[in-house]
Amino acid sequence: MLSIEGSFWPAWIICILAGLALTMVLTWQLVRHRLAPYLGPPLLIFPSLWALCTFVIWLLFYST
Repeated sequence: MLSIEGSFWPAWIICILAGLALTMVLTWQLVRHRLAPYLGPPLLIFPSLWALCTFVIWLLFYST
């Protein structure tokens, strides 16, 4: 991991991409189980889910 001005450069890119992949899987599961229409506006829900997945992955793998 390389710290560039306080940002761990490869780690946050990995977390963003893994968060996107996990969000896509969770979205597929929500659509499959017909729960997606009950969540609310997708423009608000899915980016929030992406951020949540990204932060959880960061905390699980890179918190010290």
